[in-house]
Amino acid sequence: MTKSRRHNRTTARRHLVLSHRDRYYDGEVKTYVSIGTFFLLFTVALSGEVFPQQNSQASTHVVISPTAGLPGQEISLPIYLEAATGVEVGSIALDLVFPNQLISFVTVQGSLVSEMVGAKITAEVRADAEDESKSVLKVTLSIPGTGSRQAIPDGLLGFVTVQLAEDAQLDSQIVLKTRGSAMTTGPSPRPVDALTIHDGVISVGEVVFACFFYMH
Repeated sequence: MTKSRRHNRTTARRHLVLSHRDRYYDGEVKTYVSIGTFFLLFTVALSGEVFPQQNSQASTHVVISPTAGLPGQEISLPIYLEAATGVEVGSIALDLVFPNQLISFVTVQGSLVSEMVGAKITAEVRADAEDESKSVLKVTLSIPGTGSRQAIPDGLLGFVTVQLAEDAQLDSQIVLKTRGSAMTTGPSPRPVDALTIHDGVISVGEVVFACFFYMH
């Protein structure tokens, strides 16, 4: 085979490969990712496996993720769980303390992750016995009908939706002091040791890009 024919076949092979994965526009190569690949990566990201942790984790974290909104708007605060290595969480109870002149509770709802395991999330508001300017939102999450044998999975568990007051000050931050507890699974649940609960923070008028999962 002559050198010219070998060159033509090599060029044809290169063009065939590129034609399946690239497009040419005015000399520029643009690579496309299929829709199926995109949704696969998105699903994996939601499961928290895109950046798997290399080290074992000693404590369990419940995170009220920071968010932002403008005065008068309804905004949602995501709730995340990251259990310590070897710990199975069967239920979570949280008390979010907030200034009732600046925030009013709207609703609470579960996430796809919690709904897939049949977890139930509830909320109720009561007055703060120590400070009349504040209210306490009690949020509980558990899996009924399993005898506390099923573990709540890591990841996004649900959302607390609140409304900011019209007179909330721009460029300010509202902290939702959060306390609570978590119980293990099993026939005799016990309190989860080394539990860290992170306060919620609302930035009024600011745009906040918060990671969907607590990283440390």
